[in-house]
Order: sequence, then C-alpha cells, then structure tokens
Amino acid sequence: MSILTLEEVHASYSGGSRVLHGISFTVSDGGVTALLGSNGAGKTTTLRTISGITHRRGTIRFAGTDITGMRTDKIARLGIAHVPQGRGTLPGLTVKDNLEAGAIMRRDRAAVRADMARYLDLFPRLAERATQRANTLSGGEQQMLAIARALMGAPRLLLLDEPSLGLAPKVTQDVFRTIATLQEQTQISMLIVEQNSALALQLADHVVLLENGRIAASGTPTDLMASDAIRRAYLG
Repeated sequence: MSILTLEEVHASYSGGSRVLHGISFTVSDGGVTALLGSNGAGKTTTLRTISGITHRRGTIRFAGTDITGMRTDKIARLGIAHVPQGRGTLPGLTVKDNLEAGAIMRRDRAAVRADMARYLDLFPRLAERATQRANTLSGGEQQMLAIARALMGAPRLLLLDEPSLGLAPKVTQDVFRTIATLQEQTQISMLIVEQNSALALQLADHVVLLENGRIAASGTPTDLMASDAIRRAYLG
C-alpha cells in the first residue's frame, strides 16, 4: 500500500521555468524510496513540491488525501516532515528546545516527553549536548538534531534532502546507520534525496532516478544495479 502518490506532477518556481515535467511515482507505507540523479535533476524540487513550496499541477496524494493545492503548514499537520538541505535547526536554541519546538503542534505532552526520551536515546550525542545551542554542534550532530526535531512532530512520512551534505565520510556512515535504525524501529515511511548512491541503495527498497526533471528509471535497488547502463550512468 502506498502512503504517497505523485501523478503527472509538474512544478516550477515563481518567475522561473518549469523544473519537473510530469513525474509519477509512489512511496510505500513503511518503505524507503531513494530519489537519485545528478545535480539539477529536480530532486530537491520534488521534495519542495510535496511540501507545497513550488507552483505545481498534477496530483499529489498523501494517505488518501489530495494535498496538491494545500499550504505547507497544512501538509505538515497531516504528517509530512521535511528536513531540508542545510540542516533546518533553530541555531540559537538548545538541543532540547529544538526538539520541543518540533512538537509544538502536539497536545499530548506525555507522548511528547516519551518521544523526546526515545530520540535522545536513538541519538546519544544529542543527549550529551542537550543544553548546548544548535549552532555549537558539529555538522553531523546538527544533521541528527534536524532529523530528531522533524520526528518530534510524529510524522508518518519523512522527507530527507541530502542528509550527507558537507559531512565527512565516517560521520555520513554514522548518520545513515542511525537512519536505518530509526526506520527499523519505527517503520516510518521515507523519501530520501542523496548524492551518495551507495548508501542510499543500502537503505532503500525502491529507487527513482531523475534526469532533467523527468523519471529516467525506477525499480528496486537490485533491479537497477543489474542494468550496466543504469549503473554506469546514475549509480557510480
């Protein structure tokens, strides 16, 4: 069963040319889809379109609801959390305050406290730095905080845009290991944009390859890796 469906989606920015040209794909409920492609292929725009940031037409459905024309805040309230490039934390607030800010729309405070304890356990470096401001953390710690902050909203779908961006290889491995543990423990659905195709393929159960705003290929990681042409052109 799919939690997210895009059907013939076109997208552009204000005053700009069209970036997406009729893309269609799904994200399975509890699954991980990797969105891969070269720089400028439209990957980030796809995530922004799902979150309601671009001008768009076509159809986007989340958990059976048409969200194509919705505002970004309403889309977030339905259960879609977006971790953009550049971390997406509140730099002047502490780690703990960032996590509390992520749960600002939730009313069950006992559940919020339980989730905070859960994610501080999942991200032990954040627990060690709970009273530090976000802008004093390392790049990897800021990425972990951005993910944990998004999770505090109790989303059903997590959009991750380049979680390895600017991180050292070892730190990238740590971040992806934590993402894999998170998905295993919670079965949260994920749509991940990532330049490190090797790591993305290890995590994903489905892959969509974008080229110039169009889908060039899609399928399981095994299927795509079995194609020499696709592997050389897109997967390194």
